[in-house]
Amino acid sequence: MHHYKGSYEEGLAACRQALAIYRDIGDLPDEADVLNDIGAIYQSAACHDEALIHHQKARLIAEEIGNLSQQLIALRKIADIHRGSGRYEEALDHYHTALTLAREIGDPYEEGKILEGIAESTLNTQRQPHAARIVFRQALDIFERLGVPEAESARIRIETMDPAFGLSVS
Repeated sequence: MHHYKGSYEEGLAACRQALAIYRDIGDLPDEADVLNDIGAIYQSAACHDEALIHHQKARLIAEEIGNLSQQLIALRKIADIHRGSGRYEEALDHYHTALTLAREIGDPYEEGKILEGIAESTLNTQRQPHAARIVFRQALDIFERLGVPEAESARIRIETMDPAFGLSVS
């Protein structure tokens, strides 16, 4: 709740309390979850190195216990951080690994988020708006099917890439 309100310090404090409890009771699935939450807060606060550390820790725990959902979230967030830091090739590597996992476990929302990241990274590395547009369209199709607000963001992104193409998006 604090994270979404922009109260990062309060959010981190609450997460650290939860993390201590999960570690004390040996609850590894929730430990991985809260590490991903901490990473997300750091990422929102533009503390990319700290965010990366927490998502990597979450990924290791998730791999150790076989929690594919937390592993997927960590992978996508790691890719997002690389993309945000201009390391597009690393981002694409992580996105493709995450995409395979999202499809394997059947998580369409994560698949859509990953496709958005792939599209942005493709646009920045290969300067191929057509290729990026195709991937954005795939993300949009998923988001529309799910009825999530991200559909509008994807639609706007497609329209701002090429206004003539955007007219045909519905």
